Amino acid sequence: MAAELATSDIDDDGYDALGNLLAYFVENNGGMIQADGEGFYEGDRLIVELE
Repeated sequence: MAAELATSDIDDDGYDALGNLLAYFVENNGGMIQADGEGFYEGDRLIVELE
């Protein structure tokens, strides 16, 4: 799954909703989250930082 956020047009509720959706996929499909410019996450824990 991939999600792209228009940072100029999203509020805290939108970030929270996407976070919950991504957490569901991680927990139920053994995946992890990748955030551009940040790295890879397992849940809330950064496991590989991108420089």
